[in-house]
Amino acid sequence: MPRLTIDGGADSVCCAHARALESERHRRGRPLLIDPSVCDPWDHLVYVEETGEFAARVDPAGGCEDPRGATTLDERCMRLNIEAVAVGRQRVVGTLRREVKGFLGSPRDAMAIQALVAALADLDHPELVVWYLCRDGRAEPPSAALIETAPGLIERILARLDEFAPGVREAVR
Repeated sequence: MPRLTIDGGADSVCCAHARALESERHRRGRPLLIDPSVCDPWDHLVYVEETGEFAARVDPAGGCEDPRGATTLDERCMRLNIEAVAVGRQRVVGTLRREVKGFLGSPRDAMAIQALVAALADLDHPELVVWYLCRDGRAEPPSAALIETAPGLIERILARLDEFAPGVREAVR
């Protein structure tokens, strides 16, 4: 197991291997670990629903993995794809889909809207709510139907998420 160190400047935990990689990249002017305070992680990663894991985004033209995504996901750097966490992500996605389907099948009154906003804001992985409502998952059912029938609701959901996970709205702009 790599030795962990804490980067006090970014309040993040990473291993010595990641620190060495990042230090070298900074010397060259190209940091490779994803810093969500600087860039949108979804520009470098994709969510794989079948496994609940994150994967590096692949350039369709060249077939190469995004270097920031690949480096960040390297198990020598950070362990973002631990099985228990991946299973938790899958549960969150299942709950998200059920909540959205339930909302779409109900009268869209103020109580239903409030309940959906609260339910999605309460999920353990706000990044997956962003994935399904604002990024690649937005084209998939039931997200696409929600976006089509209630586009203003997405902003309300993001605003509520931002209360618990500051920076969510900023990341999707």
